[in-house]
Amino acid sequence: MDTQSILSSPAFHDTQHLQRFLKGLGHYAGALDGLLGPKTRAAAVRFESVSTGIANAFGSFDARSEREIFTLHPDAQRLCRGLLTALRANGLDARVLCGMRSYAQQNALYSQGRTKAGAVVTRATGGNSFHNFGVAFDIGLFSSGKYLQNADPYLDAARIGKHCGLECGAFWQSFSDPPHYQLLSLPPLSLIRKRFEAGFPLFQSSTQGDKT
Repeated sequence: MDTQSILSSPAFHDTQHLQRFLKGLGHYAGALDGLLGPKTRAAAVRFESVSTGIANAFGSFDARSEREIFTLHPDAQRLCRGLLTALRANGLDARVLCGMRSYAQQNALYSQGRTKAGAVVTRATGGNSFHNFGVAFDIGLFSSGKYLQNADPYLDAARIGKHCGLECGAFWQSFSDPPHYQLLSLPPLSLIRKRFEAGFPLFQSSTQGDKT
């Protein structure tokens, strides 16, 4: 996956969103001005280098999964790749269908089943989902290339995900979301959002500012 692919990701069409993400990781030191200038592009190259290193160390997967994984926080990338490896070792054809979402993407998804056609799939508006900060992702399970909707294999995957150090929405009581995974023990979402919008690190991480 090349840097142009990262910059063309729908999650990063909002350049300020991209800048906030990169600044929090220590790759970008410029203003959060929403302009795709040389500093932002250089920061994207540095982020891509880290992401490529993680892929080389933890394994690469199908093209769609790669596009989505490359939008995640490096900590989430590592655990996501570990999950896919574990699921496939257990006979589950798992693919990542959604990684980072911009606020605009989140609002569009929230409108589904409310002001737009379709079923309700989220309770979160823009800025109120861990997807918006690159620390959550959704998977799909497939059999012979067909998407599985039966809950049972997703529960099997969730049990494996727990051993991989991830929280899965399959175990949520109020709004079950079996395809959803996120980092464990995250700070409150309101604090994550405040840090993200200021360009601060989301939490203490060994990958903050990592250039390798």
